[in-house]
Amino acid sequence: MTYQINTELAIGAPVAQVWDIIADFPRYPEWNPFILEVVGEVRQGASVRYRFEFPKGLRIWATAKILRFEPGHELLWAAHFLTPALFNGVHHFRVGAAPEGGALFQHGEVFSGLALPLITPILRRDGPAIYAGLNQALARRVEGPAA
Repeated sequence: MTYQINTELAIGAPVAQVWDIIADFPRYPEWNPFILEVVGEVRQGASVRYRFEFPKGLRIWATAKILRFEPGHELLWAAHFLTPALFNGVHHFRVGAAPEGGALFQHGEVFSGLALPLITPILRRDGPAIYAGLNQALARRVEGPAA
């Protein structure tokens, strides 16, 4: 059993400019309302510590392993609570060219584990808005104040 959150947003900026913000972990506190801080190297195989807020008002530190890092295109990491069998999340950021120009940003996560039935109601209630909020904040950051 899995639960997925998938979002996407067309952003009026070049793919490279969007990617530069996604891959700049030290600057996340300046713009990101969901993933508040990331400490570690942006490279495949690296472990990073990150602090996120989910649901609103609950701030948690977690450790993730970067499973895929394709500069300019995709960042994929996995994190779990106690063990992957209990609760696991595989979080993705993907950037590509939008058909109408600019960038298409895809952002989401696949959740799994024995605790998922207990957590799914919270994910359903709060998840889509929180993930979309990150997308909108990214668009504002890359497009500037007029976004």
